[in-house]
Amino acid sequence: MAMILIALLQRWRAAREREMERREWRLLDDRTLRDLGLSRGELDSWAAEERGLAPVTRRRVRAGALAPCAPAGVRAGAH
Repeated sequence: MAMILIALLQRWRAAREREMERREWRLLDDRTLRDLGLSRGELDSWAAEERGLAPVTRRRVRAGALAPCAPAGVRAGAH
């Protein structure tokens, strides 16, 4: 029973953290988002990619070359 409660608490905390992040991103104006290479409609999908919950579909420009975005905590090009 305790394991179930712990799992539920962890899921609740993760959902709360995602919601707080979402609120912070939504405070940014469209120009700032555009400077970051995002549009308002992409925020949830980008966040899912960063957490590893969705396949990475965006590309970043680095040193003049296109490179796929790496999931959070992973360096692009690291194997």
